[in-house]
Amino acid sequence: MLQNSSSEDIQFPSFDQEYLKEKEVVEPKPAGNKKCLITIIVIVVLLILIAGIVLAVYFGSKNKESGGNIKLYFVYNTSDTNFNIINNINLDNDDYLVDYNEGGVSFRLLGESQKSFDAQQCKSGKCNVKITFYKILKSIEGMFSNIKELKYADFSGLNTKKITNMNNLFLNCKNLEYVNFNNFEATKLETMDNAFENCASLTKIDLKSFVTPRLRSMNSAFKGSSNLIQLNIENFLITPQTNIDNIFEGCEHLKDLIPPENNEQLNNQYNNIIKNDTFCEKGNDCEECKKYSNDIKVDICIDCPPGYFLYEKAEYPIKCNKCTPEHCEECEDEFTCKTCEEGFELQIINNNNYKCVENPEYSFDSSIPSDDIPTD
Repeated sequence: MLQNSSSEDIQFPSFDQEYLKEKEVVEPKPAGNKKCLITIIVIVVLLILIAGIVLAVYFGSKNKESGGNIKLYFVYNTSDTNFNIINNINLDNDDYLVDYNEGGVSFRLLGESQKSFDAQQCKSGKCNVKITFYKILKSIEGMFSNIKELKYADFSGLNTKKITNMNNLFLNCKNLEYVNFNNFEATKLETMDNAFENCASLTKIDLKSFVTPRLRSMNSAFKGSSNLIQLNIENFLITPQTNIDNIFEGCEHLKDLIPPENNEQLNNQYNNIIKNDTFCEKGNDCEECKKYSNDIKVDICIDCPPGYFLYEKAEYPIKCNKCTPEHCEECEDEFTCKTCEEGFELQIINNNNYKCVENPEYSFDSSIPSDDIPTD
């Protein structure tokens, strides 16, 4: 028989609470939940990384500045096959691009061998060229030195905020007629020695936009620019320590100088140059001279003899240049002949370019000695 016992006699097993806690930690949870959590973490991290990269690229492109561009105009002899269009550029490959005729053929300059100009890119001995820089230039030293084909240059689109050196920029560019320096930031410019030396065709240089707190030297900057009439450097900072030796040497026609206010050092240099009152003398490569204006008393040429053309430059048509084609009596510009000397006729070279060749049907006057008969 079963023996009845009271509830007090029944003993239930006790549970160790610490054991239960250990059991919760040790016992593995379902594997599916853990994998899901890891996947979510990985996705979040990837999204954060992608967002960071996108923002970095976006703000980096926003902050990256372009080097801007320079526009050029060349006039060259069509018999030339090539010539340099740019010198002394120390940039990495793919850092600048040349565009012929502003929308024509473009290509990257990849090395020294591609700094020359291919005359086949342009027609009739004339060409517009735009050079785009992908990095901001720190120096433009000697960039166009000794390039006789250069006629015009436009720096208004160039980022110049880091430029410190423009020495020899247009040295010996004897046919350069005009340069646009609007918007040129020159606050870091330190040297511009010989920048316009021997630019014999420049009649006006406007550097009004140049504010030069760091300028140390402009030795011979305008030396030999014999046809220079107007020069504006009113915002230059020229101190007694600034080297301005020979700055105006050979600028005998400089009549309209706008210097910094009360700069005795510069005024002394200006007063030392010989200033003639004439650009031309009748009969000396010029048929007719006249005064340019009452304010600027300079004689200019208004009519040229046969074989010369009136060289009309920026505002000042001041002299006659000889026609380059042989036996040319009248030419439109240096390389384009309009009429030939007696006994010669125009022969087309290409497009609108002509040369003068002997006319086989022309009979020379028998009274002229044979030694005087023109030959090619």
